[in-house]
Amino acid sequence: MTVNEIYKKYNINKGLQEHMLRVAAVAQLICDNFKTELDTESIVKACLLHDMGNLIKSKLDNAPELFEPEGVEYWEEKKAEMMRNYGEDVHEATNRMVAEITDNEKIRKTVLGMSFDDIYEISISGASEVQISLYADMRVGMFGIISLDDRFEDIKDRYVPRGHFSEEEVESRREVAKKIENKIFSTCTIQPEEINDKSTEPVQQELLRMKI
Repeated sequence: MTVNEIYKKYNINKGLQEHMLRVAAVAQLICDNFKTELDTESIVKACLLHDMGNLIKSKLDNAPELFEPEGVEYWEEKKAEMMRNYGEDVHEATNRMVAEITDNEKIRKTVLGMSFDDIYEISISGASEVQISLYADMRVGMFGIISLDDRFEDIKDRYVPRGHFSEEEVESRREVAKKIENKIFSTCTIQPEEINDKSTEPVQQELLRMKI
């Protein structure tokens, strides 16, 4: 199936589709300009699938524009359907969907490894493929590709008030993320600021037609 067909089959809303396409496009641009050999296919495909179950944890009223044109009521029904089919744990649901889509272990392991909670371990001992995938995810905000600092300000604004992280935890993760960024781009022929919505737009369109 193509990525577009997968998103339709699994009822992935437009906002979440755009997020995964942007993450994958960031990863693709890094891989295309990396100086050493990478398993680019596994990285990009993992990024295209890494949040398949995220509708389960979505609070649809917080950003209803991400659930157009069908509307919040439609996606509430799809959310309930997804929970019936794949359970209420978003990570387990994602892993089950990815397992249905592909039997490629590298892709599945990379999806499993893209955990923001594991950023400390990933920064120390994670493979380049996992570090690039996680970094790409950290470069994408709700409405586009942004800098790492802007992304962490977004995390601070959205998650600290909810009690998910303290400000100290966000700043600690920001420091580690910066180390990952420096490591990646020390082996890359482009710089972080060259990766943005404009530079990745053609890549995003191509990725919709990619087969997995």
